[in-house]
Amino acid sequence: MKTLFSFLLTAYICITGTVIYGNEVYNMSSLTALFDKLNSSNGSKQIIVVSNEKESQYKATVEAYEKTFSGWVKCFPSMSAVIGSKGFSTKKVEGDLKSPAGIFRTGIAFGTPNTPSITKLYYKNTTNNDYWIDDVSSPDYNTWVNFSGNPHSRWKSFERLKITEYKYAFVIEYNMSPIIKGNGSAIFFHIWKGSNISTSGCTAVSETNMLKLLGWLNPDKNPLIIQGTKSMLAKMSDDSNDNILYPIKVKVNEEEISFDVHPRVVNDRTLIPVRSVFQGLGAKVSWDESTRTITIIKGSTKIELASGNKWAYVGEKQVPLDVPVSIINGRTMIPLRFIAEELGLNVKWDGALRTVFINNTPL
Repeated sequence: MKTLFSFLLTAYICITGTVIYGNEVYNMSSLTALFDKLNSSNGSKQIIVVSNEKESQYKATVEAYEKTFSGWVKCFPSMSAVIGSKGFSTKKVEGDLKSPAGIFRTGIAFGTPNTPSITKLYYKNTTNNDYWIDDVSSPDYNTWVNFSGNPHSRWKSFERLKITEYKYAFVIEYNMSPIIKGNGSAIFFHIWKGSNISTSGCTAVSETNMLKLLGWLNPDKNPLIIQGTKSMLAKMSDDSNDNILYPIKVKVNEEEISFDVHPRVVNDRTLIPVRSVFQGLGAKVSWDESTRTITIIKGSTKIELASGNKWAYVGEKQVPLDVPVSIINGRTMIPLRFIAEELGLNVKWDGALRTVFINNTPL
């Protein structure tokens, strides 16, 4: 009965989006704009927030949010957590005993029990030969290495991965793409030693809460973890357009296109920089600054779209758009599928690969 009640409570929380604990009513409106930006740029529908009030505090709070038909909702009661003994840092360095502040992907899960069914994340069972390398002088820095020899003969410093605190854990993908030596390594989300015992830079919660999060996380929802003080989180909202952690790829006739401004998803529609794709497909693209209108001509088809408008002109015909043309970081972003299909191109979306395939094959 207790298990059933817990399940129903969690389901209620995830549907209503308003959570009441005692006299506290949690209002997440201040984070919604940040979550929406991350959903648009990364397709992320699950977000873990680790936050506290002061930069030097090692105690923190963990909250888990998911995007549903009713918007962003909080899926569990707030969880107590501990972080690095010297708090958060936006400029972490190796050995500073601080947890990195920022927005990161959630990586693979791992643990000592061979129980991959506890999570939808890729799960790796650790052995006595598994190490995470924090030796700045090593080419293995900030990577997982399986090594059967004497680790002291190979590295000056390393983390053993088969330990009590890592009974269940997942990787926080900090300083991994690219890896910058000295900026910090081995950042995990794991089980704490105790509610009053800090970490060396990881984030840790109770085993019960660790299992809740592992059971909830779904790689198909491009989960992210946001860490920092509340003032740091406010600044992240302003900078989040640049946090492309699950980039959308576009392949034209099997050739991948490079972008200086990455495609975004808005209201389930992919927006892309217009010139990057359609000029390569033989279309003529022009921009009129005075009317803020983009014109695309291919063969006998002429399409005109004005920035901010939810309609386009195909020849003389006015056609509604699901999402308007937008200007992002100086680039005109247009709804890909609408334009491609109006030009007679074949468009396919692979959600697992986050890749759009476009070719000249007639529809």
